[in-house]
Amino acid sequence: MIDAAITVLGAAVAVLVFGNVLSRFVFNFDVAWSGELASFALVWATFLGAAAATRRGAHMRIGEILEALAGRPRAVAEIIVALAVIAVLLLLAGYGTVIAERQWAQLTTVLYWPQGLLYAAMPAGAAVTLPFVLRDLVRACRALA
Repeated sequence: MIDAAITVLGAAVAVLVFGNVLSRFVFNFDVAWSGELASFALVWATFLGAAAATRRGAHMRIGEILEALAGRPRAVAEIIVALAVIAVLLLLAGYGTVIAERQWAQLTTVLYWPQGLLYAAMPAGAAVTLPFVLRDLVRACRALA
C-alpha cells in the first residue's frame, strides 16, 4: 500500500514537472498549480518513502560498528539504535503535528489548499514508519534473549 502511494506520487511529480516545463517552453504558458501540486506530492512521497525504506531495512546507515559486533553486544546496539529512532520519530510526529496545526489556516497561493496539509506529511510519515521500527526493536530484543 505504501509502495503504491509512493509510486503514484512519484509519477505525479514527474508528469507535473515535465508537463509544466513543456508547457512553458513550447506553448509559453505556465501551469501555476502544477508546481504546488508537485511540491505536495514530493514531500508526501519523501516521508512515506521513509516508512517504505524502514520496512525493507534499506535506510542508509553507517553499519561498520554494528557489523563488527556479534551476538549479545550486537543485539544491545540494535536495541539502542531502535530506541533512538523511536525517540526521533515521536519528536517528528509531535512537533510535526503542532506545525501542521499552526499552518492549517494558511492557504497555498494557487490551489488554496491548507499549508498544514504539506506539513502534515512529517507526522504522518513518522506514524507510518513507527510500526516498522517497533518490529525491528522486537527482533533485536528476541536476539538478546
